[in-house]
Amino acid sequence: MEDRIKGRISLYFYTEGPELGHGRIETRTYNIYDGLEIIAEKERWGGKMTIVECESDTVKKSTGTHTHEKRLYM
Repeated sequence: MEDRIKGRISLYFYTEGPELGHGRIETRTYNIYDGLEIIAEKERWGGKMTIVECESDTVKKSTGTHTHEKRLYM
């Protein structure tokens, strides 16, 4: 599904952070998409669908290690 989202403009987005906790600094960015524009077999989903993409950038304070993670929710 990530390939279908590439190049699309989200309906809405927002960023949380940076937040400090548990020994790390984390910033999250959320993108909200109309799922029916992206998903295959639309008729099986019966109407509305939202896809949320969550990207998390984290820096571990003790080592300076940076990680980037992307999750998709339907």
